[in-house]
Amino acid sequence: MDLLPHLLQFSDPEVRAAAVFALGAIIQAHNPAFAGPGVGAGAQRMGSADRLQAERQIAEHLLPAVEDASPLVRSEVAVAFGRVACGHADMFQVGMLFHDPVNVGQ
Repeated sequence: MDLLPHLLQFSDPEVRAAAVFALGAIIQAHNPAFAGPGVGAGAQRMGSADRLQAERQIAEHLLPAVEDASPLVRSEVAVAFGRVACGHADMFQVGMLFHDPVNVGQ
């Protein structure tokens, strides 16, 4: 995974889009508890703390690509962040429970 973030700076937009796709594919989009038999067979499983840290680093690498000049790159970023949202939906829901719109901006 060390090479992929460097490819996000490459001059060719197709290379940048491929790097975004590859980083997005690393993100676990579904909860393994709901996976059926054979889903993810052969995939290396990470502990949830390790997975969360790795996926946070991936998201941090992808954030600057949101403003990429290439629509191809931006569309791959949208798909990758969709995988983040799907894979961490429970965390987003918990965050919304603790979100207090009255105190925003104070």
